[in-house]
Amino acid sequence: MKNLKLLFVTIFSLYLLSGCTKETPENIAINFAKSKSYDLISLEDKSIFSKAEYDKNNLGRTEFDILLQPGSEYFLVEKYLKEMVTYRVTDSEKLDDKIKVTIEISYPEVLDSFWFWDIELMRKLQKDELKELQNIAALHEKKLIKKSDFHFKEKEIQLEITKSGVYINLKAIKEKIDLQARVSELSSTIEEILSQNSNLSSLLLRRDENNKFDKLMKETDLLPGNIERVEKVKNEILAIDPDNELYRINSYLSNAKEAIEVKNSFDALYNGLIFSNVKVQMSTRGSLAVFGDYKYTSNYKIKYLNAVIQFFDDNDDLIGKQNLDFFINDLYRGKVESFGRKIDDQHLARQATRVKIVPTAVFGRV
Repeated sequence: MKNLKLLFVTIFSLYLLSGCTKETPENIAINFAKSKSYDLISLEDKSIFSKAEYDKNNLGRTEFDILLQPGSEYFLVEKYLKEMVTYRVTDSEKLDDKIKVTIEISYPEVLDSFWFWDIELMRKLQKDELKELQNIAALHEKKLIKKSDFHFKEKEIQLEITKSGVYINLKAIKEKIDLQARVSELSSTIEEILSQNSNLSSLLLRRDENNKFDKLMKETDLLPGNIERVEKVKNEILAIDPDNELYRINSYLSNAKEAIEVKNSFDALYNGLIFSNVKVQMSTRGSLAVFGDYKYTSNYKIKYLNAVIQFFDDNDDLIGKQNLDFFINDLYRGKVESFGRKIDDQHLARQATRVKIVPTAVFGRV
């Protein structure tokens, strides 16, 4: 029965191809899998894209094309690995006026790990994989490695062969390309905002540093307007492409909203902290120090507080500062405490006629 099926498919294949070529559907499928050649696609597909448009959209590139230029550091090892890729037909089946050909592609599994399309990025992000590539390259150069040393992986693809060539449904591909172009066009309108995400993420991560916290607070001034613009574009993209994951947009919105929450929490904590009786006087250890009291009136719990002592002279001019990292810890509503901190610069302490405690970074239930 199986032999009869194959015989029928073969006869049908000859019928399909009788007017255009002597190649069998299986051979056409294999050649297309290896080359993605425009010459092999169906007339229906060719009516959608010219060869120039086909090439412009990189539709003629295969997964196993050699990407590096001759003379590049890893060109020879890429060529060696990709020349091991094999293709074989595992099934042919008649579908109305087409023949569906199943092809098994076998390739060295290490190709999944090597970014030949961007070796410099691989140096930064794939150091272990790069070491493996370097090892293979060294062994290949010394002719100490062979095909049997590699583990091979198989994948299947299916191609439909018509009387005029391989049908790849270029109409659907063009619709997807046009959609991606529209999405890119919309995204470009907020690119300036999205490009700030890396800096925003860094400030959030290191906001326990006074200078980073201060910069983060300044960044929040523009965030409400930016969030509104980004969410508008997000909704426009989702209206035309509901399945788009919008990674960059969602990442920015998440960081921006977290920064605003940090700012709102800081304001609540800052305004709920009242300092009184702050003055410079001699400590029991014989050095000038700042003493005073504070009371906390907010409902937030303060996890910890960084602050700065500001020193003023007779003219009420600011003459110096001193950081107080982790100045307050675990502060609850209604708690009243006294404090004393030695002044590092004793000369500055003697010049000051007034001091003020200013919170610079307040962390609570954020």
